[in-house]
Amino acid sequence: MDASGATVASVAKTGEKVDGLRAWLAEMRSSCGCCGKKLASPGAPPGGGEPVASACGQCKQVRYCGRACQQADWKDRHKACCLKASDSLAGDMAWQMLIGPTDSR
Repeated sequence: MDASGATVASVAKTGEKVDGLRAWLAEMRSSCGCCGKKLASPGAPPGGGEPVASACGQCKQVRYCGRACQQADWKDRHKACCLKASDSLAGDMAWQMLIGPTDSR
């Protein structure tokens, strides 16, 4: 186990990064992942003025105001970074986003 100053500093900032990711996720879930339109809260009844969102079928994280936005975003951006729901928080990619690449010696 590496206990160098750089590693300790990186791990110490993990909490700040997690808080930032939580805020980002809350914002991401409240607006369309393609056009940015404000979306109804999950579980809100239809007809409240804001579109009822549909989520990405694979990651279940990104929400869209309609099928056209979901299809456009998949082609333009989301396909390249989408993780399966089972991998999104526990996988190596998520860990690397939090602390950066690790040396696997």
